[in-house]
Amino acid sequence: MTSSTTSRLGKSPEEAVKAPCVVETAIGVNINLTGEQTVNGVAVVAGDRVFVKDQTIASENGIYNVSTTAWTRAKDWNKANDVVSGTLIPSAQSGIVWMVEFTGTFVPGVTEFTAKVAIGVEANAANITDYGATPTQSVEDSLAENRADIAKSLRTVDTLAELKASTAAVGTTLYVKGRTADGDGYAGNFFITSADLSAQAALDPQEACFVTLANGNYAVRTNVTTLYSGWFGVDLDGAPSTTELQAAIDFSFFIASRYRRAELELGAGKITFSSLTVSNPGTETGKTQGRVWIKGAGQINTELVCTSATDDAIKLTSGRCKLTDFSLTSDGVNRSKTIGTGNGIVVDASGGVLPDTVSVAEFELENLQVQQQPVDGCYFVNPELVRTSGVVCSNNGSDGFNYDGANGGGTVLGISDYSVNCRAIQNGGRGLTVTQTSECTFVNFQALENDAVQQVFSNGRNTVLINPDVEAKFGASNDIGIELAGRGSGVLSGLLVGCRTGIKLTGNGQWVTRPHFTNAGIGFAMNQAVDTSSATNYRVELADSDMSSQNVTAVLLPRAVHSGGTQIVGQYSESCIDVGKVETFAVTSNTSFNFGDSGQAGSGVIGSRVYYVDLQSNAVIQVPLTARTGQEFEIVFKQDGTGGRVVTLVGTDWIASFDNTGNVAGARTSLRFRAIFDSALGKVLYVQIGSQLPYV
Repeated sequence: MTSSTTSRLGKSPEEAVKAPCVVETAIGVNINLTGEQTVNGVAVVAGDRVFVKDQTIASENGIYNVSTTAWTRAKDWNKANDVVSGTLIPSAQSGIVWMVEFTGTFVPGVTEFTAKVAIGVEANAANITDYGATPTQSVEDSLAENRADIAKSLRTVDTLAELKASTAAVGTTLYVKGRTADGDGYAGNFFITSADLSAQAALDPQEACFVTLANGNYAVRTNVTTLYSGWFGVDLDGAPSTTELQAAIDFSFFIASRYRRAELELGAGKITFSSLTVSNPGTETGKTQGRVWIKGAGQINTELVCTSATDDAIKLTSGRCKLTDFSLTSDGVNRSKTIGTGNGIVVDASGGVLPDTVSVAEFELENLQVQQQPVDGCYFVNPELVRTSGVVCSNNGSDGFNYDGANGGGTVLGISDYSVNCRAIQNGGRGLTVTQTSECTFVNFQALENDAVQQVFSNGRNTVLINPDVEAKFGASNDIGIELAGRGSGVLSGLLVGCRTGIKLTGNGQWVTRPHFTNAGIGFAMNQAVDTSSATNYRVELADSDMSSQNVTAVLLPRAVHSGGTQIVGQYSESCIDVGKVETFAVTSNTSFNFGDSGQAGSGVIGSRVYYVDLQSNAVIQVPLTARTGQEFEIVFKQDGTGGRVVTLVGTDWIASFDNTGNVAGARTSLRFRAIFDSALGKVLYVQIGSQLPYV
């Protein structure tokens, strides 16, 4: 009877588990794929199968048949359908079953994979006593004994010092209980090899993963794509650990260059340091920099404390880095909000770390809390592809977040930065500053009670704030919620609380769409919701904006004649109009303007029923652009404290006259109009209804 070689899933059995190999290459060791030689302490001869997994050119990795000349890929490792992500490779030398991981379809000689330990060596009954257990002839013990012909005995040593003094044979795997004591975070399996790993050991001064033994051999920690701070001697009870933590960070980059990624888990506790640099200390020849992820156990559980009075706490200068889930604070003695000159987290992209083809975030900050730093909480130098999410900067000496595209000589502009759900609370400067960057987007950004005049300021091009939440500091003067000075920047929706000027536009081509404003019991009235007095070619859409219970000028117009590119669209809610407290337009200097320059949003008609004009200077009123036949509207004019401002209606489409008599300080008047289609002229005329109310 013919047996089936393909499963119901369409996979061949050899794709799941390969035939055992005589030996695997040692961690971090590159070998020449030619001739009979000693591999990981085993003399291999022609015909032996060897699992090669740590070549400098990662695409060379795989299962090979040994030859007296050039090695060849094994027959079960030389076609696209021979290997899938998850394929297992047993090793007779170590007793370890390795698993390969990669993305996409396997291509021999092209695909790069990561080799991870899937199944470790099981101890036989004779060695169970090394763990304090009593040998019994259980099923598990019997299975372990049956594996004794392919597995070395797993033995235990108590400390790193004992490991270094060990004379265990090459090929032995030792379990180390701790660096200095059981449970101190160092525990793990180490494989003994005679390969020359002096270069790797030099990159690991804390002997976390590469340990030089007294007899000249090396002990290599198995499965090291995830690193733990305890391996490097980092103290989680607050003892100074600058050297140890810096070594862990540096070694993470080495691992990432070999396995395309590395994770460094900080653990739960308090870590004290002076300053740290998150930077690739030098990628090996032929290796590209992998992604490094440094993560804590949560903002509450992992606390990093900086003690330097002058240095930046954490500085990132290499791309493909991610920091998550810890808090960063100062010791309050040498360093605090009022002591020292350093920033909290600095991302410095001045070195031009990004190739043109990069489309993923190069720097990521996620779920962090940065507080009590002398200068900025987070300072980004020429930031490119920086992603921040859930970062809170509070009680820092200057800005909460500072995106500085003008630093580093101004030759590199930051670009394409993205922030979501970040908060800046009670910092000594602004909540957010953006300088000379391009296309930065901030979603759900909160700036609450920061000390500077502006809670948020940007002169970067195309800065976009989506649904911001901005609240002024109680009792402050001249507060501006958001000031945008860069071309093409804008605000979409959002809430502004207690700011004397909600949004100020001072650039070209800017826009504001449907924000909400409130005083919320702050204790003083808002002066302007949107100030456009220094802007050109802007668009402000205030339909559906909530201006109830305000006593404000909604839009302060510029000191120039409005051009076709300038648009004021929509008005406020009925409740706002009913209370009669909102003056919609402020005329500051012989201003000429149209009501409803682009028409009510999407309808091509003049805006709401009532327009309020605060006369701070003479006004030249031109006709609205379009209106529906039969539509009525009213214009209310109010003289300022000086009075005597002259109103002139310009254009042949007005069927009305304006009487400036009685235009004394503070007086009001109004006119009502109806749009009527004149068939003889073929156009809509704006006809005055009734008499102008006298100034009162």
